[in-house]
Amino acid sequence: MRWTFGLVAGTLAACEPEPPDFREVACGESPDVTITVSASGFDPAQVTVDFASVVRWDNADIEERTVRSGSLGADDEGLAFDSGPMAAGGAYCVEAREVGDQPYFEVGGAIGTLDVLAPPGNTDVDDTGYADPYDGGMY
Repeated sequence: MRWTFGLVAGTLAACEPEPPDFREVACGESPDVTITVSASGFDPAQVTVDFASVVRWDNADIEERTVRSGSLGADDEGLAFDSGPMAAGGAYCVEAREVGDQPYFEVGGAIGTLDVLAPPGNTDVDDTGYADPYDGGMY
């Protein structure tokens, strides 16, 4: 997770964490991975994807479902992505642009993890998981 810092009265102070770099995108016809969410949980719950992959969650339930990043009640809840209520048969898509593990959950209790791999040829990833896929350096 990235943190922003501010200078307050000559002292460097940590501010709120910046949200991870996941981007909500339109759900096209060919996502890189599809995860089904229903009353019985996520299928699959653990997914490994390449950097910039499109991840799609499909609501296969007859009731609304919500997919949120982080952990229920934690400071990171919903920071990276939040589908809001997905109607039955609805879908939600994000582009995974932050390297590392990203936990997520369904408000009804199911949990899952996205493991986003570093871009090919980019071994210059710092301990926060940020890498610049365009020039091979960190940002």
